[in-house]
Order: sequence, then C-alpha cells, then structure tokens
Amino acid sequence: MARVIALCLSAKKGIAKSEVEKAFCRYDYGFENDAHAGSYRQVSLMSLKDIKKYQEAYPKLPYGAYGENILVDDLDLCDLKLGTILQVGAVLLEVIQIGKECHTGCAIAKMSGKCVMPKIGVFAKVIKEGEIHKGDEVKIYEKRFLEKIFDPIEEQTLSKAKVIVVGTGGLGMRVLEILVRSGIKNLRLIDGDIITYRTFDRQLYANEENLGHYKVEVCKEELLKIFGDLKIEAHKTYLTMSNKELILEDAIVIDCLDNIETRLLLEKICEEKGDVLIHGAVDSYFGQVALIRPGDRLLEVIYKDHSQMPQKTFAPLVAIVASLEATLLIEYLLRPEETQNKELIMIDLRKLEIQKIKVEG
Repeated sequence: MARVIALCLSAKKGIAKSEVEKAFCRYDYGFENDAHAGSYRQVSLMSLKDIKKYQEAYPKLPYGAYGENILVDDLDLCDLKLGTILQVGAVLLEVIQIGKECHTGCAIAKMSGKCVMPKIGVFAKVIKEGEIHKGDEVKIYEKRFLEKIFDPIEEQTLSKAKVIVVGTGGLGMRVLEILVRSGIKNLRLIDGDIITYRTFDRQLYANEENLGHYKVEVCKEELLKIFGDLKIEAHKTYLTMSNKELILEDAIVIDCLDNIETRLLLEKICEEKGDVLIHGAVDSYFGQVALIRPGDRLLEVIYKDHSQMPQKTFAPLVAIVASLEATLLIEYLLRPEETQNKELIMIDLRKLEIQKIKVEG
C-alpha cells in the first residue's frame, strides 16, 4: 500500500523545503504556504524508491532537500501516464508532467552535481482540494477523470447515443469536437469533400498538412486523438437517395451541409427513418438552428422557393451555430420533453442578436 512518507513545503523559492505533518492542498492552486503553489506545476511528487541511492550516499539529508512536496513509498510514479488521477488522502491530483529541467538550486544538485528532477520528479494539478497528512494512503485511478456538468446517468445516455453528422466542413468539424468532448462516443460521418485552402478561415482541422485529404478521414483521426475509445465510421461520399441507408434508424442526425437540395433530401430521409434532425446553417453574418421531428417538414417551409446562393461566411458565426446545434442535440437526448417543435433560432451576428421564431407550415 502506497503512503505519504513526507510532506514538505518552503516559504521561498530556491531554498530547501521543510517537513510538516499536514498541509491544506487548495483546488487549482497547490499547498497553502508553499512558494511553488499557484503555478501550473501546482504540486510536486517523488517516489522514495527512486531516491534510495541518494539516501545511501547522503544518509543525513532531510526529505525536504529533494525539493518535492510529497514523497511517496511503494509507488512507481514515473510510470504513470499524463492525465492519471492520484488520490492522496481526500485530495485528487491530476498528473500533468514527468520531470523538468533542473534550476541548479536544490540541495541534491549542490551536493552531488546532479539533480534528480529531470527523470523522477512528477508534477500534478489539484482537482479536488483537502488536507493531506503524513501517512495518508495514495491510490491510482487508471480511468482518467473529467470535470463534467453531467451526472453518471446523463453521461451514460450520451455515450450510448447514435449520432450521424452529414457534412464535415466548418460546421461539422466544430459540432463533432463539441459532441466528443461532451461524451458522445458513437458517430457516423458522411461527406465526400476534401479539405481545400479556401476554407482555412472556418474549418477547425484545415491546415497545410491536411490539404487534399477527405474531411471525414481527417475528422476521425483528429477526434481519436482526443479519446481513443470512440466508435467512428467515416463515409467518403455525398448523401443521395441511392445511399440513404447510411442514415440509420434510431439515430439523431445533424445537418451541417452547405446546400439546400441535400438538406431537403436529408429532411425527407429522416422523416422516412423516424429520426430527429438537428439543422444548422450559416450565410454571411446570419445563422439558423432548429430541431426537426419527423413530420415537421421545417426545412421544406423555410426553403420554399429559396434559390439564393450562400454568401461568404463570417468565421466566428460558424462556431456559434455549431455550439447551438450541439447543445440542441444534447438537450434533446437528456430532456426530450422540454425541446420545442417548429422553432427556428435565428442569429444576426452583426447586430449581436439571437431570437426564436415559430415556423408554421
């Protein structure tokens, strides 16, 4: 069982730390009365087993001379992955860094000419505050910890949802990232387009390295960098009547398209499949978002006799519309009875106005 062997603090930087029996570890700050608290490396830790050779050479050297806040026994700290959660007493720490450059001021460096920090020093961020005592047990949580607004039941609902995103350009990329970071894990992406330079102003994953690559493949690759356990299907094709089977039943579909014809087709397919459709569109400084249930035929009403070509899009508008689309989807999943029918959210970013209007067929 791993335990805290020593707690060490220092009132000033550049001097050896002194042992204490207990200390309060404050959220997103570090130990109170410790000079190194308040930086992004809030708490430092070291394993006793890693410094045994130094103890043999310098048996009278106090624990504070090693420059760490917490010395732990019976734990291989340096084998931990970034993001791992350590529970020390009632406190939760997230590992954010392994090792750092020596500042040449610690007692070990002065005595031996070599600092132990670059290899065996571990740094953490405080994500739950509390008091730590000498002798407290230290536990490792292999599952990484996320600070979320959702409770466990809501998280489970989001993780089980099937979401289909049609169009993975400016809107699609941003919608996908928001959903993934919110807990959506099952995704199907549909888009036959590639990344081109003309969309660098508004597409999240558009860069010179991804030029000419299919958007759906780039999105899948980037999203898996966030969470490796996602289930993502990437279909390099445009949606047509001949491949409408790509729209699954019992899914929620997100419209991130940029043309009216395919939008109307998507609404028709979702009605046939019994799927809810989340619509979003951008044009110049104006955007719109709506939740469409089977039978609403909202897009059929909105785009009746509509032939105007989209204008150049103000890039910040894309992020706002994507955020609203993602929020509508999450709210529908968690609170379906509270979502409204046949309402269109209208955004005028030039006037900084958002309003809802009722759409009647």
